[in-house]
Amino acid sequence: MKVMNQSRDKIDKYFITFIWASLATIIILGMFRGCHRRKLLREDGVFTTGTIIATESMSEAGWGFTYEYIVNNKVYKRTIQSSVFICEGRNFGCVGNTYRVIYSKSDPSVCDIDLGEHNEAKGLNALYFKD
Repeated sequence: MKVMNQSRDKIDKYFITFIWASLATIIILGMFRGCHRRKLLREDGVFTTGTIIATESMSEAGWGFTYEYIVNNKVYKRTIQSSVFICEGRNFGCVGNTYRVIYSKSDPSVCDIDLGEHNEAKGLNALYFKD
């Protein structure tokens, strides 16, 4: 009986170690991805205009808004998590408003939108434009 409990305790310790190692790997990869994307925007970023086309509830994660921009006749869309923000005329999420977008020439799907006074709503999702 004691041997089985020791064996189970050993398995539990390995499982917990595995979970922590997995979480650390995910966090490190996420940080690396964000740094890489920021570097692309700094080194070969090009400005264009984008339009917010939708907002949606992302349940407990808060709100999200989708914006689109066009590069070489191709439409790119990006949904980003944010806190709630309201524009003039009580326009929730500023749907229909246009903003400056920066995208990478080498990978146009890498982008960030300049929401001006609402940039703080992007929180950690801000790659280039911060308040």
